[in-house]
Amino acid sequence: MGELIGVNESWSRNRGIVSDFDNATLAGVYKISNYGGNNNPNIDYGVLCVYSIENYIIQTAYSIWGNKVVYRARTEKELWSSWMSL
Repeated sequence: MGELIGVNESWSRNRGIVSDFDNATLAGVYKISNYGGNNNPNIDYGVLCVYSIENYIIQTAYSIWGNKVVYRARTEKELWSSWMSL
């Protein structure tokens, strides 16, 4: 049914707990839990929002407790930039 109305992997949806930030490439919202995951931008609890189009990916991580927002991007060569503060 989802295919008939255009629901696909580009829709923002709950993707569960992030285990490796480098592999969180599907568009959606991931839970950051207790500094969980590899390549974590030093956020203990929060959410990771992933935006993806073709080979370009942007990750934005929001800390619940620390009032911290950081982001990074990946290019078509699959190289991640450093985490940067907003």
